[in-house]
Amino acid sequence: MDCPASPLPDLQPLCDLDLQDNAPALQSRIDHLAERGGGVLHLDPARRAYRSGPLVWRSGVSLAGRDGLALLRQAPGSRRPLIDLTGVTGARFDRLALEGQGPAPGSWASALWSDGACGDLTLRDCRITGWARHGISLDGVTGFDMADCRIEACHGGGGIVLSRGQPGRDITIRHCRIRQTQFGNIHAWGPVARVLVEGNHLEISGWQGGSYASGDVADNITLYGPAENRDIVIRGNLCAGSAENGIHAAAQGLVIEGNILRQPALYGIVVSHKPYDRPAPCGQVVVAGNVIFCPDPADPHSRGIGLRNCTGFSVTGNQIDGAHTGIEVLGMAAPCGAGVIADNVLTGGGAVALQLRGLTARLRVVNNLWQMQTLFGPEGSPIPDKVQAGQNPQV
Repeated sequence: MDCPASPLPDLQPLCDLDLQDNAPALQSRIDHLAERGGGVLHLDPARRAYRSGPLVWRSGVSLAGRDGLALLRQAPGSRRPLIDLTGVTGARFDRLALEGQGPAPGSWASALWSDGACGDLTLRDCRITGWARHGISLDGVTGFDMADCRIEACHGGGGIVLSRGQPGRDITIRHCRIRQTQFGNIHAWGPVARVLVEGNHLEISGWQGGSYASGDVADNITLYGPAENRDIVIRGNLCAGSAENGIHAAAQGLVIEGNILRQPALYGIVVSHKPYDRPAPCGQVVVAGNVIFCPDPADPHSRGIGLRNCTGFSVTGNQIDGAHTGIEVLGMAAPCGAGVIADNVLTGGGAVALQLRGLTARLRVVNNLWQMQTLFGPEGSPIPDKVQAGQNPQV
């Protein structure tokens, strides 16, 4: 079988039967562009495949499919990342399909990876599939803009990991589809600041059995990190089929609004740093206008919205259906402003509409419609003395 020639004379496209490794030729072109001050390396469209082992990327160099989606495949047997972005500042990836070899014992392979600071990275219209670890794993990224991309089948990791310990900031993820990940779809385990996650379709986290029961993190979105988190906005996403939480986030200045969450195994939305029993406080929290569909109101693990140790919060205009516990507030950090739970609709016949414990400031509860067995706490428990309850009619 003959393959058409590449427009780049030192980069020959590969037929499916050709076992040649293109990594040396690709690396040579990357280094050459970097020496000239940067530029764009174009690859041919998806009908031609380039196999590659690890590529050490260079600042100022971008990679793009020419007039279509170009396919770059992980070299057979490789257990290392496809593209190493450690120390890179300024790179863009457009119209690329980055294809892994699937699960492999002991493999840490990811499509894009950094083991240290990197920044000013842009991804547009890329497809990342079949990776043994994470689709994208960056540590200490400053400036990351990803839109209109797709990630799926991350057999032993997450879709996007934004921080594994080093701080990350100025991060935007918009209009992407991420699915079939083992440990969750969008994650940051280290501190992050100025993050926007908007308009994404995120589904099937904990794809191969990862869950709270197995000790894995399997949220659709996990942005709780340590107490240094600041200014996180999670807006207009569809989160479906999580083996743990739909959204687990905590930050000073956290906004979670207008999301649709379907079938989370635990919380639809939980606002808490870890550990759960002694979480660091977070404040200026807004949880508004979200729609949450829980799978089983008889499951005591099923909760719509939970807040732990928050310093002032507003939970308004949410619709929760099918949760065993609708909204819970477990502890409020002092000093803190008053909390507000208002204009929420809780339906589906679960056990408790509101579970409230450890309040250290006034909590205003007003104009919530509920269809649960009881409004406050377990059956027969008194209303906490710090709760200012207005009209909360049962429907």
